[in-house]
Amino acid sequence: MQKTVFLFGMAFASIGVAHAAPPHVHGEAHLEITLEDKRLVMTLEAPLEVALGFERAPDTAEEKQKAAALTEQLRHPEQLFTLDPAAQCVFAATGIESPVLAEKHAGHAHEEHAHEDPHEDHEHAGRAHQAEEAHHDLRAQFQATCQKPEVLHGVDILLFKTFPRLSRLRAAFAGPKGQRAGELDARHPRFSW
Repeated sequence: MQKTVFLFGMAFASIGVAHAAPPHVHGEAHLEITLEDKRLVMTLEAPLEVALGFERAPDTAEEKQKAAALTEQLRHPEQLFTLDPAAQCVFAATGIESPVLAEKHAGHAHEEHAHEDPHEDHEHAGRAHQAEEAHHDLRAQFQATCQKPEVLHGVDILLFKTFPRLSRLRAAFAGPKGQRAGELDARHPRFSW
C-alpha cells in the first residue's frame, strides 16, 4: 500500500511539473484527479473571478451573497461533476481554501487582535487591506469513494454551466490506468482516462 501511494505521488509529481503552482489566468481553471484503490480525489484550482466575477473580499450585500452561494455550490460536488454511474461513486468530503470564502471572514482580519504599537497597527492594516484587494484564487478538494473504481473511465465537467466565465479547464489524472492530461472547454466537457 505504501509503495502504491509513493508511486502515485511520483506519477502525480511528474504531471505536477506542468501544473505545480498553476498560473493565475482569468477564464482558466486546473483540475487534478487521483484514483487510488476506491478513493477518488479531485482538486480544483481557479481564480475567484471565474466563479464570482471578482477576486477580492466581497464588499456589497450582493457580493457577499454570491460568495455564500459559491461556498454552498462547492459543498455539492455531484452538481459540478458527473462520474460514471457504473463505478458507484459517492462523494464524501469537500475542502475549500480561499481567504475570500472563509466562513469567519468578516471585515478586516486585523480587527481580531490588538497591537500595542500604533505604527505597527497602521502597517498591519495596510497589509490586510492590500490582501483584500489582491487577486485571490479558489482551491477546492472533492473526495469520493467508488465501489467499482475499475469501471471509472472519466468525469463529465459541469463547471462550464455553473461558472459561465470559465472558458478552459486543464485536467490531469494519475491512477492505476496511468497518467493523462488534457484541456477541456464547454464544447468538450468530458475528461476520460
